[in-house]
Amino acid sequence: MRRRLIVLGTVCLALVAGCPDGGGGGGLDPNQFGSLTALVNHALVQAAIAQLNAAGLAFPVYTESTPPNIAGGWDIAGGAVTYDQTGVVNFPLPSGRDTFFNQTGGTIAWTTVRGGTITGASQRGYIRGTSQRFTVGLLIQVSERDVSNTTTLCARQMAFFYSLMPNGAGTQLTGAFLAVTLATTGGVGGTACLQTGDFVYGNITLNEAPDANSAPILALIGTVPTGTRTPTSVALLPDGSAGFIGTSSGSVLYFTTANRVASELALPSPNSFSAAGPVSVSPDGGRVGFVELGDPRILVYGTSSRNLVGNIVAPQSPSPANYPALPVLFRSSGNAAYAGIAFQNHRPGFAFFNSVQGVNPASISSATSFLNDGLRLIHLTQDGGRLVALLNGGAPAGKARFVGVMGAQSGSVEREVDMTSQLGIDILDGALATSTNGATAWLTTGKALQSVSLLTGGISTINVLESTSDNVRNLARSGDGQVLLVSIASGATRGNVAIVDAGTSQVLNRQYVSTLNVQPTSGQVVFFPSTRVGVILSGPSGIDLVPINTLSPYTAGTPVQAAVATNTANTTGVATGGRVLAAANASERAVYLFQLVSP
Repeated sequence: MRRRLIVLGTVCLALVAGCPDGGGGGGLDPNQFGSLTALVNHALVQAAIAQLNAAGLAFPVYTESTPPNIAGGWDIAGGAVTYDQTGVVNFPLPSGRDTFFNQTGGTIAWTTVRGGTITGASQRGYIRGTSQRFTVGLLIQVSERDVSNTTTLCARQMAFFYSLMPNGAGTQLTGAFLAVTLATTGGVGGTACLQTGDFVYGNITLNEAPDANSAPILALIGTVPTGTRTPTSVALLPDGSAGFIGTSSGSVLYFTTANRVASELALPSPNSFSAAGPVSVSPDGGRVGFVELGDPRILVYGTSSRNLVGNIVAPQSPSPANYPALPVLFRSSGNAAYAGIAFQNHRPGFAFFNSVQGVNPASISSATSFLNDGLRLIHLTQDGGRLVALLNGGAPAGKARFVGVMGAQSGSVEREVDMTSQLGIDILDGALATSTNGATAWLTTGKALQSVSLLTGGISTINVLESTSDNVRNLARSGDGQVLLVSIASGATRGNVAIVDAGTSQVLNRQYVSTLNVQPTSGQVVFFPSTRVGVILSGPSGIDLVPINTLSPYTAGTPVQAAVATNTANTTGVATGGRVLAAANASERAVYLFQLVSP
């Protein structure tokens, strides 16, 4: 039997995930499809409908000119593939989200949460029917990619149809769908590609979703028990399907979001590993890396095979070195990676290395030291151009004095910004975000949000506090680079959340969220990728994670608990991937998994 590909809103199923995508070479000229009728009348669509009719499974197409307005979000509430070109099947559909908009003159545009707008020169969308029944027809481009190396296995054009009936309130749509492969337009081909004429048909139910600006909702997926291991960090693959857990004993665990059973990675031996540093996953999802303490090494594994692909030992000459417990930083493409490095007789800095040097112990490519001591936090800008570090430089514990900037390709120190001399106050060493173009960094002194130019070293202050007795705690930048979400320890009913425009530094919103109790130490802020929904973890013993929508009207959702009870809370790490959030609870020796179900 040929492999099926099902594309329903956010649902893209095959051997590996693929999603709607623009472009693609060759294939059909979209201009030949100027209406729903033209799309339905394609020979391959007609052949699929004829086969369904022969099997007693009619797929209705409604062509009246007054369809209902279905603009907005719709969640897949149920359904299944019940028939394809090979005969009767039974394949339940997972949940997903469709968003329809710009419905005018018989045309309709469509997006998924992951992106992939059904507009533009290469794609078409149509809607016809009446207020009691209607058909949506879409010409879409679908790309299926290997998540380990982003290779496009197959790109194809598909005709996709919904024929649905609204309920009386217009809040639910029920009916059938039909997806037909019309042409292959690119990729490596072979068994990865469906054949032209292949189709899937089935039933589906869509429920009206809350408005995109409504309060976000996190739903508990389940927990990943870590047994005798105490979790100290967690990282998720970009799509949220699986993750890795660092532990205080030096072991690193793997789990999938679906089965939530932890298994250990096979560490090289002999070793005297005492603890694993924070685990991190490469932007392409293909590698996971971490530092091992005790026997100082950087270990890198393939995320799909979970086999060791990089084993980088710390240099012992000219000065014995080790790797601090800081995350491994991966470039978005290629095998270049970076880690913090500390020497006995030199200043600390960054180690540059090839992340896939093999299982045998290998060396770093080079290392560059800063002029100041106390490597506290490291960061690689999204554009891959700069490495940024916070350096203690004589500041009290938990604080830092210098922002160090290094060229990620040149390996040269560009500048070290003395924040304390210019501000008259030390900076915190637990929060840092940078702009998408790598030109600006944001951090906090506790009393204000600071913007630092990584190009010139210039500093500007963004006041997000209502009272000088309050403290700015943590911050994160949205995936689209538009806003910063800032948590504030106010200790009262003053604003404990601020949203700042990343481009203008304007404070867009400052509000008090009664369900959020930001603590004066620790805590974390994260964003779900490709959304404007952030999550604030209040503090070191906080069990509550509060989702915040950073789109107007800036609503906060109901807190979720990453613990069974308040006395079992010690959250040591939070991570997001896709629409999944993972929170590590050291006291319970478990990782809690949540899903963003709205918006």
